[in-house]
Amino acid sequence: MNTSNFAPPRPQLWLEEIAFAQQIVSALPADSTIVEIGTAQGGGLHLMATARQWPDRIAIHSFDPYPGHDVRAVCEIHPQVFSHACFSEQGSLDWARLSGTPVDFLVIDGSHTLAAVCNDYDSWRKWLSPRSTVLFHDYDPPRRDGSSHPAVKVFCDALMLISGHDSKKGHVGRYLLLRTPGAPEVTIEIQKAAAGAWIENALNGAAALQRRFRSKELSLAEIAAQHSRLFVPAAACAGEANDMEIVLFLAYEVPAFHETLLHTLPDPLHVLKWLEYLEMFLHAREWSLGGSDLGNHPILTAIDGSRNVHELSRLCADLTLLIGLVEGTFKTDRTEATRR
Repeated sequence: MNTSNFAPPRPQLWLEEIAFAQQIVSALPADSTIVEIGTAQGGGLHLMATARQWPDRIAIHSFDPYPGHDVRAVCEIHPQVFSHACFSEQGSLDWARLSGTPVDFLVIDGSHTLAAVCNDYDSWRKWLSPRSTVLFHDYDPPRRDGSSHPAVKVFCDALMLISGHDSKKGHVGRYLLLRTPGAPEVTIEIQKAAAGAWIENALNGAAALQRRFRSKELSLAEIAAQHSRLFVPAAACAGEANDMEIVLFLAYEVPAFHETLLHTLPDPLHVLKWLEYLEMFLHAREWSLGGSDLGNHPILTAIDGSRNVHELSRLCADLTLLIGLVEGTFKTDRTEATRR
């Protein structure tokens, strides 16, 4: 392949994440090995390959069943970069043949279901060295608090519960770096504990918003405006609530949507459509969000009743759908929203 006119793919990362990845790779000892799960178009692969400021040996292996069309060129430009068109689990099984060296830096950015994140970690933890670090991409910043990628948050929080780790979280970007001595097993019980603690905290925040709303300190429109994906610019009147708390609060207040939103958003038919979907979803899951008894809350009960990672993964997927339905209710033209 002629790569003389090749334009390197851009990494699908925020500037903070780009700088952080370059810093990590630059600091790795010579002869280190990097494994990336989730190649996409190869932007992150090229970024890591060019982060070194001196010509020493460092191998980068990337695993993705469907790598992008630019990845081959990235590998030809960088002799120590290898792309493997397979799932990460198969890559781990083949690792003794491909390299067999300990993995010093593991980047997990594959499928973001809980089952997939768990499998990616379990497949590779036996290859981690005592000095290894693991970077999970799409670990939400505090404002989103799992609203974008619930499964990644649940698994990472579970790993932090049991690992004697050093960690670094992104503030603007979306990453979590962990040093995990011994690469401990993350059992389903630990994952359930992490998921339960996350949802319980968010429900407590949602209940606080509900009390403020009921006491007329805030209007529903004001609380909605605080949400990072709703109106622009966001109003500051909802205090320090994160997006997950606001999503659950708005799910509490489905009946109140009808009057408020029909007079707030420019497309009433769009609002009614999303409200219908939201009500159908909550009814199908039997997630009546009212009441204050968290011990019997249906979401917490569903978490506690999960028998394996696949059932908990399905629950995380359902939460993703709930979040999407709530956010979809508010999607509108940004210019119109700003003008209002």
